[in-house]
Amino acid sequence: MKKFKTLVALILIAAFTVALTACGGSKASGDYTFKCVDENGNAVAKVKVQACTDTLCRTGDSDADGIVTFTGDTDSYEVHVLKVPDGYEYTGEDEFAVSGKGSVTEITFSRK
Repeated sequence: MKKFKTLVALILIAAFTVALTACGGSKASGDYTFKCVDENGNAVAKVKVQACTDTLCRTGDSDADGIVTFTGDTDSYEVHVLKVPDGYEYTGEDEFAVSGKGSVTEITFSRK
């Protein structure tokens, strides 16, 4: 029983670490950064963005500055806008590809 509890604790720690990494982390080169803005260039917070490789998807919410960052080892991701905050709408592509570590990709939203 003790081994089972230890295994469960290790799995929870690993899942928590992955969740923290997916929601941000440092903005060193090699990270993929997305800036969520409205049509006037103002930051849009609380946008849920997902970045996927062939084997892994990560999600994160834009912060008060409209920034969400993913850290990864791959050279490209497919990106999905999963949730838009009240008062905004997203009329862009349902998914789009990004490549180039260290880049900042702007995602634009319209006010309703």
